[in-house]
Amino acid sequence: MYGSVLASETVEVEIRPAGGEIQRVALTRVSAPIDAGFFVVNLGSIADAFPIHVSLYDNDGKTLGTKTIPPTPSP
Repeated sequence: MYGSVLASETVEVEIRPAGGEIQRVALTRVSAPIDAGFFVVNLGSIADAFPIHVSLYDNDGKTLGTKTIPPTPSP
């Protein structure tokens, strides 16, 4: 799984897949004009990963935001 974060105060993300280990990773920052942070994590079996809970943290460990990524609907 990969993602990007535009909030400049974010330094780490925590990924909590439903069927896997919690991973907390530092962002790789890219300066202007892109001005974003990027991350990559290995979720193992993607079929068991959803829903995935993502939390953003600043330098002090304060939670800046959270989001839950639901499973893709079955056809």
